[in-house]
Amino acid sequence: MAKGGSEDQGAPAAALNPPNIIFILADDLGWNDVGWAGDDFRGVTPYLDSLRHASVELTSYYTQQLCTPARAALLTGRYPFKTGMQAAALASKAGMQAAALASTDEWGIPLQYSLMPQYLAQAGYTSHLVGKWHVGHASAQLLPTSRGFATSYGYLTAMEHYATHLTMDSGTLDFNQGWADGLAPQEDDDSSTGQSFSCVADKDGLHSARIASHWNSSSSVPQTPLFLYMAYQNPHWPTEPDAFVDFSPIEGILSTITDSSRQDAAKLVYTLDREVERLVTGLTDAGVMDNYVLVFASDNGPCQAHGLSTYPLRGAKNYTFEGGSHVRAFVQSSLLPSTSANTSYDGLFHVTDWLPTFMEMAWPGWSQTRDALELDGVSQWEALMSAAASGDAPRTELVYNLQESTSVTDNTTTLFGAIRQGNWKYIWNEDCQLWNDLSDRYDAKLWNDFSDRYDAKVYTSQCKLQGGECTAATEATSWLFNLAQDPYEIHDLSSTHPKLIKHFQARLRVHQKALQTPLGETVTASGTDPKPTWNSLGCIGPWL
Repeated sequence: MAKGGSEDQGAPAAALNPPNIIFILADDLGWNDVGWAGDDFRGVTPYLDSLRHASVELTSYYTQQLCTPARAALLTGRYPFKTGMQAAALASKAGMQAAALASTDEWGIPLQYSLMPQYLAQAGYTSHLVGKWHVGHASAQLLPTSRGFATSYGYLTAMEHYATHLTMDSGTLDFNQGWADGLAPQEDDDSSTGQSFSCVADKDGLHSARIASHWNSSSSVPQTPLFLYMAYQNPHWPTEPDAFVDFSPIEGILSTITDSSRQDAAKLVYTLDREVERLVTGLTDAGVMDNYVLVFASDNGPCQAHGLSTYPLRGAKNYTFEGGSHVRAFVQSSLLPSTSANTSYDGLFHVTDWLPTFMEMAWPGWSQTRDALELDGVSQWEALMSAAASGDAPRTELVYNLQESTSVTDNTTTLFGAIRQGNWKYIWNEDCQLWNDLSDRYDAKLWNDFSDRYDAKVYTSQCKLQGGECTAATEATSWLFNLAQDPYEIHDLSSTHPKLIKHFQARLRVHQKALQTPLGETVTASGTDPKPTWNSLGCIGPWL
């Protein structure tokens, strides 16, 4: 909208002193991959533990089930299935394949949708991206600095090697800087004004400390309110930070973890913890945290095969069971009452809610503009301000994902997805997903405080329920759960609540009217090979 986006509805006056917004996004961090989960990672995240202790924890926070749709939802305030940015990673029965953005894909968030930094610009904010983009880069118009960010420093694709910053799929350098002003380091960018794109020359190593030290400089303190979108790769695969990080402080913890993949995951999470501390320390020393809102969240659930854990939640990344989208999140702010520290907000909260929440906080009267835009996100600011008080939460419904799939075998079309209203959750035509492997570490626990509730449902080491509803990850079917009574999605109640099933199916049919075909299936490739352009640039960048 700062660049004249089609969604501009007019601008009421911004707040007199809007806070700096620091949004820290982890990548694939599981429900059980933090110290305060109280399990095998206890002590791995001491700084994040302290941040969370001073924050309001969002206990019912949901995101999308995969990287690209989660980031699109955050930036647009819209369900990805309404923008074509959803992932087709649910029903293998229907012949679907995962559809996160690949390095050579030519699609991205459609230009008709304004993004969070463009909205925030109307409230006087200057926005900066550090880290992962992953919502489109084939053309210059899709780059962060064309979508409202004054500067960007990081990578455009799904993942890279932590040390060399080479991509996993093409082996090409993916470490870029797109500075639009003189705010950021300029070591291989001769321009101090005007948009530019270049590759980072001294690429080896971890760079969060460098970003933090930049903010330590008094000349770096922004003169306008700051939106810093800090999108870490940790703890996303690959697992390789050993050459740059001292892990001696957690040697004792690592020695108690017998699985090597889980040890590697602990190292990546510990590295995330250390880098967040350096970042926040630098921001604090620069005065940015005098007037601020800080959010920490994960983009989605983890891949369990890489040592990460959703225990005790069911499922993982790519799927609409709780482990794929119910993630850890907290928020703290100098604007929140001091009594909010170390409290929790249990109201339903979705990743699309951040955009209207920030805008209401920074821009009094923006709710009228929000209504005209018909965003899917709802403002949670007033609810957070009175999190300890009783009252109705602003969000009453959540659509996890919605997708149509045409079978490659019989050409039939299936609608699949998931929806929640209140405590009830319905999953329609989802592949069956199970729980984390309950190895020796978990066999002795058997759900801890929930043993009385679930003592008849004892797990084997293969993650199968003894006499349970689901015994393989290839059975596509539907489920109904009461999450208040069954947060781990063990007891399917669909056979005893047929009216609820009809209600939720009808509700998903209503949402289907706004369903867009995934852009990964509709955008016709130009046939232009990006490699010559990448070779000329020296890294991955726009080629169309």
